[in-house]
Amino acid sequence: MKKFLRKVYGRVMVAVPGHQRRNQARELAGRKVSLRGGLVGKKEMDEENKKEWGYKDKIRYNPKLIAGKLTTECPSSVGCKVKRNVFFGYMSYIGPGSEIDNCTIGRFCSIAHNVVIAPTDHPVDWLSSHLFTFNSNGPFADQPDFLRWKRPNVYKKNAVQGRPGQDVVIGHDVWIGRNVVILRNVTIGDGAIIAAGAVVSKDVPPYAIVGGVPAKVIRYRFSAEIISRLLALKWWNYDLSGELTSDLRLEDIDDSVQRLEQYVAAGLLPRLEPSVLRVTKGGQPEEVTEAIF
Repeated sequence: MKKFLRKVYGRVMVAVPGHQRRNQARELAGRKVSLRGGLVGKKEMDEENKKEWGYKDKIRYNPKLIAGKLTTECPSSVGCKVKRNVFFGYMSYIGPGSEIDNCTIGRFCSIAHNVVIAPTDHPVDWLSSHLFTFNSNGPFADQPDFLRWKRPNVYKKNAVQGRPGQDVVIGHDVWIGRNVVILRNVTIGDGAIIAAGAVVSKDVPPYAIVGGVPAKVIRYRFSAEIISRLLALKWWNYDLSGELTSDLRLEDIDDSVQRLEQYVAAGLLPRLEPSVLRVTKGGQPEEVTEAIF
């Protein structure tokens, strides 16, 4: 007996044979549900996530997703929405579906899809947690009723140390898995790894692997001695693409650290001095002389 699937077209219910049902399932697998209701087609998804190499192949980004100011070392790939003031490091990348707000991201960071950095905080012990209590427009910008309701912004937390005015600072060589949320007033140390699905509400030590909700330290990538040497070495400040380091055994952490320490001590490694671009909402990338790190 054939299996049927009931499908709604407007107000008419029709029966769909099994083979057509499978075809529909395949078709729907390439779509996502819109928060506004209905389905968003794959073409629309591709357009939303589209990135292109812009300005002399130095930065890959989607101009439609720049809602603030992005200052980035080049090359970099910023495939996500950018809000307020963001600093982005050399050779770092972040996947589509992500959102970064008022943060600093170091060099050589690997950030997956659907990561949210510095989402809006809401008060939890006030009369209401709604936007009107702390003067955040959200979806109600310039709406007359909301303007009457909203209060002065007294809900401000101190920014993280190390970069005034930034809500989140992420160090260098950090790997962040899919669907991670990093709350405001958090610092992620150099070399840390954030497991997929984690919610980070507290500072993460350098070279720690954390996961869970809320995120907790699972273990450290290396011994305390190696971590100390890596933090002193700061390899991300040097150009390791030359012939001298072409045979570096990256899989051997002890050998890599020892050789790089020797090269740095002897002055054999050139400092990394990438070009810096700034992109603002509705504008074209422009070169700046400002050093990020």
